[in-house]
Amino acid sequence: MAQGSDSGAADPMIPGKMRFTIKWLGVILIATAIDLVVRFGGLGDFALVLWVESLLLPLTGLALYLVFRTHPKPSGFKRGLQVVLVWAFILAGARAGIRAAGFDVGIANLVIFLMAVLAALLFWITKRRKAKAGK
Repeated sequence: MAQGSDSGAADPMIPGKMRFTIKWLGVILIATAIDLVVRFGGLGDFALVLWVESLLLPLTGLALYLVFRTHPKPSGFKRGLQVVLVWAFILAGARAGIRAAGFDVGIANLVIFLMAVLAALLFWITKRRKAKAGK
């Protein structure tokens, strides 16, 4: 194989945790770049920005979730932070979609707040059931 060819193998010079961080940052930076291009390239078309964000942000959350699922799970605070970040992107996309559909900011915020509370409640119930099943 020629020197410098890409065999698809992980670079042994970059530790596993660093590759994981680079993938997370890469996904977030790509989403940010697309959002900035739409915001400044759309020449002030706020409706276009909302529609693009309503698709871009949940897809970013999905991409982060897929990166999260394909790597060893960290524990404790880091895992919680990753889960919150994934859900934050998904909820932000839902909020943009609600706004793009023509609803008021207050209604969109209330719906997202209720969705977040419901998700936290389901997470808490699931965690308790797993803990009881483990006893």
